[in-house]
Amino acid sequence: MNRAIDNWSQYWSEGNRDSIPDWPEQYRLALESFWLQTLQNITADIPLCCLEIGCGNGGLIKKLYDWARQSGCAAQFTGIDLAQINQLNLRDGSASLTTSGETSMESYQSLPSNLDIAISQFAIEYSNIAVSLEAIFHSLKPGAQLVCIAHSETSVFVQEQHKTYIALEAINKHKSIQNGLQQLVEKPSDKRATETIKSAISTLMQSHQQGVQNSGILDAYHYFLTNSCNMDKGQRKKLYRQITTSFTVFENRLADMMNATIDQAKLQRLVKMATDIGYRSEEHTSELQSP
Repeated sequence: MNRAIDNWSQYWSEGNRDSIPDWPEQYRLALESFWLQTLQNITADIPLCCLEIGCGNGGLIKKLYDWARQSGCAAQFTGIDLAQINQLNLRDGSASLTTSGETSMESYQSLPSNLDIAISQFAIEYSNIAVSLEAIFHSLKPGAQLVCIAHSETSVFVQEQHKTYIALEAINKHKSIQNGLQQLVEKPSDKRATETIKSAISTLMQSHQQGVQNSGILDAYHYFLTNSCNMDKGQRKKLYRQITTSFTVFENRLADMMNATIDQAKLQRLVKMATDIGYRSEEHTSELQSP
């Protein structure tokens, strides 16, 4: 398993439902509305057969399953993800949902052969897209759809995440913060170590204010400072490892996201790739407004 997949496996193991922590509510609601409307517009045989590529812990596909269950729609939902995930196996009436981790789109052996729709929310672009598009195409019924949402490199959301990434990169390279935390592990009352960390964060705030605030370092440091005095050394070491690991994983995940964002040239290449395979391509660009 490569570094990128390890990072996502770690992230999903923490119980996260969505691919971005603290996802702004208006983004979440807009995306949910889009996917529900997309499913409602499908004229399909019974049951509706839907595959999600890159489902994570099921934040999206579980909502679609709940919609089908509550509306009495016969539907079979399948989700796959290359990372280790908290797998789901649900059935209620005529609706079912199964998700599988450590499963790549490119080599998925149990791909349904009667898909009404395959969906991807910030996921398929992380795969070998040419192979994934080919595999999905041969699993779609005539007239069925592959619907993908990807991050545009010019979107407000990506620009905000880029600020966070730059701040995380600076935080993880700033030895004063790590050294200060290590000193507090040994001696939680060390005022010099506390001042060292405060000074380092203050310096970072001057050049990366928004990114530092988005990163969570202020809350993490405050939690460590507040609780470390009530912990034994072993507990402090564990908390230190959790904090430093989480920031490294966060930085790596954002780096992967930056690499997977779509610009106009990449979009045109993907559209051509899809049409060469046999898809009839439709491109829609929409910008969600910053909250």
